[in-house]
Amino acid sequence: MVVAAAAGLVAGALAWRYASRRWSLPCPAMLGWVLDLQFRELVLPTSRVLDCIGLQPGQRVLEVGPGTGYMSVPAARRLGETGRLVALELQPEMARRARERLAAAGITNAEVREGDVTSAPLEPQAYDVAFLVTVLGEIRDRDLAIARLRDALKPGGILSFTEIVGDPHYQRYDDVLRRCLAAGLEPAGRCGSWLAYTANFRRPAAG
Repeated sequence: MVVAAAAGLVAGALAWRYASRRWSLPCPAMLGWVLDLQFRELVLPTSRVLDCIGLQPGQRVLEVGPGTGYMSVPAARRLGETGRLVALELQPEMARRARERLAAAGITNAEVREGDVTSAPLEPQAYDVAFLVTVLGEIRDRDLAIARLRDALKPGGILSFTEIVGDPHYQRYDDVLRRCLAAGLEPAGRCGSWLAYTANFRRPAAG
């Protein structure tokens, strides 16, 4: 029974990997546990990612695709009582888990909204930072998503992408750079290597 269940999980994971590469599908809620594996923390430490993004107390921040909320809790804590985190999640079940995680951690300066970044209402020029951690490749119209996030940033605001090799949706830095430059964003620093990196882009102060 256990072997059969394990085989089913492996088969499901492999099927998702194939499908996600072909159709840019988000990680399904049934595989949400993968996001919480400690191995992920060894390869891509949360604290280092948040350091590279540059979150500061008092900022208003948009997180796209929080999944189970593994990054949302430490991000909200960095923003402090005067800051605010808005997490936009496409899948209702993932959004539910993220809300439960935030509540269990006693986080009061964050909220989880449900919606697609390419169509959900986004307040114009409302955020200091918007970030996506291994999420960009899950979005079918990546150029539209980047343009909408750019418009949601305050002038001078930062749009940040984190990618890691091994993720089925991995996006090469050169591709991310090309899309962001086409959207009128300026490179604003990068941490890591092609194996795992965080790349920031700034909305021009006059844009």
